[in-house]
Amino acid sequence: VLGYNADRLVKMVQGRFVDVSRSNIQRLIHTEMAHISEEATYEGYVEDGVEEYEYMATLEKNTCEICQALDGTIHKIEDKKEGVNYPVIHARCRCTTGAYYKDAELLKNRKRAARDPETGKAELVDKMSFDDWAKKVGIEHKVPNQPAMSKANKTAKGNLVEIMGKTNMRIQVGGDNYDNFINHL
Repeated sequence: VLGYNADRLVKMVQGRFVDVSRSNIQRLIHTEMAHISEEATYEGYVEDGVEEYEYMATLEKNTCEICQALDGTIHKIEDKKEGVNYPVIHARCRCTTGAYYKDAELLKNRKRAARDPETGKAELVDKMSFDDWAKKVGIEHKVPNQPAMSKANKTAKGNLVEIMGKTNMRIQVGGDNYDNFINHL
């Protein structure tokens, strides 16, 4: 939004909504910025004639069970459903997608970003699934065992919608984009 980074946006919003916690504002800003970025990526896929995309969960120990399970799944562009098989899946989601091509030669030397669970530092690793990465670094790979919308997520969604209603975000991102985002929470 306006080319500002997340920290600056958080400060701007926090200055206007002193009754809203910094954590809620950060969650809103991060999720909105991720949504805008992922929508731009999707529009690029469509413009470039990409037929399929691969869901790529963030390779770090805090990645949720739902995103872990989606990692590496391939989806047709026309089957994209934000919050289901396309990011953002939930508030603070850090996952992304990549254009998928059946030609193995194009995918041969791909790398992925990962966060070292010991040092917290980002690094590039050979393309691998979340499961393979988790085994490599010695963390538990969780299997989804709960519905996507837990009670905590419903509460977070309610808080996010409430905060959104107090902003002029609808005007800044456009009514259709805003409504689309709220409907996909």
